Amino acid sequence: MATEFVPVTPQRQQDIAAVEREAYHLRTGLYDENDELKTLMSYHAANRYSFLLLDKEYKAYYMAALQDSLIRKEDAKQALYISDFAVRTSAQGLRYGLSAVRELLRRAERDDVSSIEFHARGTTSYSAIMLSQHTNELLGQYNYRLDEVSASDIYSPDGQWQESLHLISLEKIASHPL
Repeated sequence: MATEFVPVTPQRQQDIAAVEREAYHLRTGLYDENDELKTLMSYHAANRYSFLLLDKEYKAYYMAALQDSLIRKEDAKQALYISDFAVRTSAQGLRYGLSAVRELLRRAERDDVSSIEFHARGTTSYSAIMLSQHTNELLGQYNYRLDEVSASDIYSPDGQWQESLHLISLEKIASHPL
């Protein structure tokens, strides 16, 4: 079976929840309740940019939609905001994440999306994104430049540092023929 990109629908809520639980080592997660999925899928073009990656079983998912930019507020510009992205632990390191990134960039390129934004947790996705040669090469192939816009720390109610959260921007670079 070849890798497929399957649309996110309410009927696939349990499949999404299973990927989320394994990816984040959870007993229960956001998608165990259908309300979270319904909310995410109500955003503009979420049905276009949210998908599961299937290869015998669901290996990963992307949840993304067009929203007002978190960075360019004064321009009233829309950006593709990635609200969630997960890869099963058993599928990590097998390039399923890279395949999902490629698919999202392909869809964004087809729709002429010039800005993609997301928050990356310092304890998980941030280092994978910032240090991955494969990811940076892929971004270059699609003419996107990766920028860290800001970072903030997350603390527990008792004041203990838990992790950092980084706002990342992928901006389309104008390409000029030689």
